[in-house]
Amino acid sequence: MKRFPQGGKLRIFDCRGVARDPGQSPLLKSTPFEEDLMKAIGGHIKKGYEFQDTSIQEDSEFYRHNPTFSDKMHCVLFVINAERVLGGEHDVIVRIQNCLQDFNIPIRVVLTRVDKLCRAGELNGIFRNEKVKSKVEEAKKIFRSHDCQVLPVANYVSGTTQNITQDVLALLAINNIVQEALLYIGNEI
Repeated sequence: MKRFPQGGKLRIFDCRGVARDPGQSPLLKSTPFEEDLMKAIGGHIKKGYEFQDTSIQEDSEFYRHNPTFSDKMHCVLFVINAERVLGGEHDVIVRIQNCLQDFNIPIRVVLTRVDKLCRAGELNGIFRNEKVKSKVEEAKKIFRSHDCQVLPVANYVSGTTQNITQDVLALLAINNIVQEALLYIGNEI
């Protein structure tokens, strides 16, 4: 695994999921959440900000006027339930993806709960499982992604013993995400 340049640190930003308000028209340009999310990706939102019903204003103490490269995001993850890849959020995802393409920021799709698509104890064949393959293909279409960008993982819900296959899936996903972020950093600096 590559090392971060100049001893940089890995920071993770987490926010609520993207969802279209049932009363919102799909033709609407964007919501305050989407506007804030794009500002966060661009490095304009400082730590401690909580997303509101209205978009952050430039006079807010949490607004950063001149973000540095290290303030910006270097890879964006979409975490999607494999049992229900996407509902009415498709238009929101497309708007976010278009913005990410403008920034040239890579994305990854983490497909959770793939263990629910397999019979009990069949995680070893997860990449050959037809249901999982079908959900990966569905996610690839929605997110305009390639095979290596859709990362199936099993959830850690219950269990008292270690499951090596489950751990390997999670580690493969983490490695893929970090390597993509490092590649982006290397190309941008």
